[in-house]
Amino acid sequence: MERLFQEWVVAERRKAPTAIQTELQAAYERANATYCEAMARADHEGEPLDGA
Repeated sequence: MERLFQEWVVAERRKAPTAIQTELQAAYERANATYCEAMARADHEGEPLDGA
């Protein structure tokens, strides 16, 4: 997820085409939503997400 975010930031800084920036933003938002769902599920189940 961090890598997607960094690629999105770099694309914005380098003035990449809007379509590329939009695609990277959407990918980041999907990954973030999946991560948040996994965190909520782990919290609900009482298990740490990382298995620790």
